[in-house]
Amino acid sequence: METINVDQLMVEIRQEVARQVSRRKSKPTAVVQRSTDAAGLRHLVGALGHVEAVLNLAESRSHVRTQLPDKFQKSPLSAGKKFMLKVFNLAFRDQREVNAGLIEANRHSNQINRQIIEELSSIRTQLNQIQVHLDRQSQP
Repeated sequence: METINVDQLMVEIRQEVARQVSRRKSKPTAVVQRSTDAAGLRHLVGALGHVEAVLNLAESRSHVRTQLPDKFQKSPLSAGKKFMLKVFNLAFRDQREVNAGLIEANRHSNQINRQIIEELSSIRTQLNQIQVHLDRQSQP
């Protein structure tokens, strides 16, 4: 079983959040502008795929620990590793439950967003067909 370095994970999460925040600040209307055409819809679907990948990563790292973090391995109290592991897991049980709820809520939101995008695509196709039909009728 692979050990997870919690400190490294926190650093990676903070870096990713900082990247996403700076991206949003630099292009606040990018999603709105790009969603006005078919390419924009594909971009939104791709963004949902990225969110799903992040959720999968979060879920994979939210399981009950079977090993202590590296910094606790070097502790003089490491002789009681089994006890420390139980305390550690108990201390973070509520957080794991919250994380699981947030992950599930985000997945549900992604599913709804995908359905909305599919409906929008269908409506756009119908509007294009109506426009073509109207254009044909208006020609002499």
